[in-house]
Amino acid sequence: MIEYIIWGIAPNGEYEIPLYTKCVNMVQAVKVKGILEKDHGCIKCRVQVMNLSDAPDFAATITV
Repeated sequence: MIEYIIWGIAPNGEYEIPLYTKCVNMVQAVKVKGILEKDHGCIKCRVQVMNLSDAPDFAATITV
């Protein structure tokens, strides 16, 4: 499973936060990023791509 997370600074914000996480591909993510910047005034936006299918199994590494 691949997730496209758009990070940026919201209008009147000070810190980078996740702005949107429901994109299904990079084309859609870039389009939403542009909308956030142009129409909503977000700044320093970027797209993070996470491949969740390659995520390590942290439960297997926990020792009690």
